[in-house]
Amino acid sequence: HPVEGLIPPGRFIALAEQSGHIVPIGAWALQTACRQARQWLDTYGDGLMVAVNLSAVQFADGNLFNTVTEALTRSGLPSSLLEL
Repeated sequence: HPVEGLIPPGRFIALAEQSGHIVPIGAWALQTACRQARQWLDTYGDGLMVAVNLSAVQFADGNLFNTVTEALTRSGLPSSLLEL
């Protein structure tokens, strides 16, 4: 935020869930985390686990399996290195 700076998740997650925006936000966070974890794997070897929090709204959306599969496929991250 230009005035308040970084806004902690506790201030926007509930609103994002209520508005339905949590699904695309969650997909973006998952893609970003998988891509970063793949870069760490390529740079440092030996895979570090990456954990991504999910919202119950993402489970209810019905597309979570495809979202996770796409993030892993695009990033090339082994599924064994992703914790949900």
